[in-house]
Parts: sequence; structure tokens; C-alpha cells
Amino acid sequence: MNSKFFSEKGQAISIDAIIAITIFLVVLAAIITIWENQNALGKKDIFLQEMKTNGERTLGFLLRSPGETINGAANWEEAPNTISNLKFAGLAKRDGVIKQEKLEKFVSYANSNYETMKAKMLLNYDFYFVLLDKDRKIIEEPAGTRMETGKDPK
Repeated sequence: MNSKFFSEKGQAISIDAIIAITIFLVVLAAIITIWENQNALGKKDIFLQEMKTNGERTLGFLLRSPGETINGAANWEEAPNTISNLKFAGLAKRDGVIKQEKLEKFVSYANSNYETMKAKMLLNYDFYFVLLDKDRKIIEEPAGTRMETGKDPK
């Protein structure tokens, strides 16, 4: 037989094998990239869902609970109490009714001791709290008290 024939056939098979391996590697790289992107999106969605759930839980608790001091009293907003005596903050006078004094003290504490208040709210991420009126303007009552605190989301 002709050795030139086998040599050309061997080269053709080698070239075919190299092309097949190259295509396989490109497809494999594309699949891995898509997989990693989907995995990252999934992790981000889970994080955002957890953040939303924690935020809703915290807001619900703020609006429905009177809060509590370390010694068990629900009057955490009264004068001698400090943020260090606060076990957890609650703004409610009763379920769904905010007590003005608690709201003012909450804003004051959060503005002066943001990290401590964040810990008292059991949050592991930054928060921003703002109280708006029906026209979507920040409430500033009593005069000079702006009902806004936390890390500005802007």
C-alpha cells in the first residue's frame, strides 16, 4: 500500500480530532459560564428575598410592638432610658397605632447611634426609615423633627 495515502488519512483524522476537541471545549466553557451566571443570579435572588423578608418582619414588628427594655418595661422611650437599655424597638402604642414619643426617640437613637439601633432591630444590613404623609412628603412634626433616619439609599 501507499504510505502517502496513510499519511494523508492520518493527518485528516488528527485534524478532525483537534477540531472536535476544540468544539467540545468551547461548548463546555459556554455551558460552565452559563451555569455560573445562573448560579450567581440564583444567589442574588435568594439574598434579595431574605432581605425583603427581614425588612418586612422588622417593619411589621416596629409597627405592631411597643418594644421592650432589658428589664422588661415597654416604656423604652421615657427619659432615663437609653439605647443601651433598649432590648428591641417598637413604635406601637397598640397594634397599628404609632406612639409619637416612641417614633421621635427611635429617630433620635437611630441618628445618633445608627449601628447600635441596627443591631437592636436584628438587621445585618443597612436600613433607611422614613415616615411620609399622604402627599409623600417627609413628616416634620413636631416642628423641626424630621421623621427620617438610617443610611440614605441615594
